[in-house]
Amino acid sequence: MVDRVITTRVANALIADAGLSSVPLPHRTVVKGVLEAFRQGAGGLWVGGRVTLTESALQFAPNAINRGVTSGDLDVLIQLADITAVTVQPGVVTKIIAIESPARTLKIRCYGAEKFAGQIRAAIAGPRP
Repeated sequence: MVDRVITTRVANALIADAGLSSVPLPHRTVVKGVLEAFRQGAGGLWVGGRVTLTESALQFAPNAINRGVTSGDLDVLIQLADITAVTVQPGVVTKIIAIESPARTLKIRCYGAEKFAGQIRAAIAGPRP
């Protein structure tokens, strides 16, 4: 059976163990220091990519640029059956959706966060008659 995609959107995900990859960058030491300070303060780095909601899971995959300059376990897959809560939190430009499961809390930020959170909640509730 094919897992039908409900929606997909461009998003950033807060990845706890993300760091700067070994790609050569100008002013690498300064960039690495700034990113490390931000990572410690925010609990991770915001990684750009795409989040996809299917009938059975929520998946985040980084875009090519972020995959190239960021190290760590960047791909996230959470089965809908494992999600225990979906909340929307305030953000600076976009709101933040916190998706809780026993293994982790994934935070994503995207435009239309309220609507997307509603779609996640509806997918968790299952098909409508």
